[in-house]
Amino acid sequence: MTKELFEQIFAAAEARAKALGAEVTEAYYSGGAGLSAETFRDELSGFSAGKDGTLCLRLSVGGKTGSASGTLVTPEEA
Repeated sequence: MTKELFEQIFAAAEARAKALGAEVTEAYYSGGAGLSAETFRDELSGFSAGKDGTLCLRLSVGGKTGSASGTLVTPEEA
């Protein structure tokens, strides 16, 4: 995830939280990517690649704190 995309998502989440009377106290993204290759008799027999990510928000409402998280999907998966 790019910094710009994270900032867009955070801004939207913060606006929605404020509209509902909550305050976003923390937001972070955790992600990873991997690549795997398989060989058979010194030849490439297969490969796979993937990446994943989770956006987490901590909110405060009326002095009480809660959190929410969700797996991010690409526009193609949405």
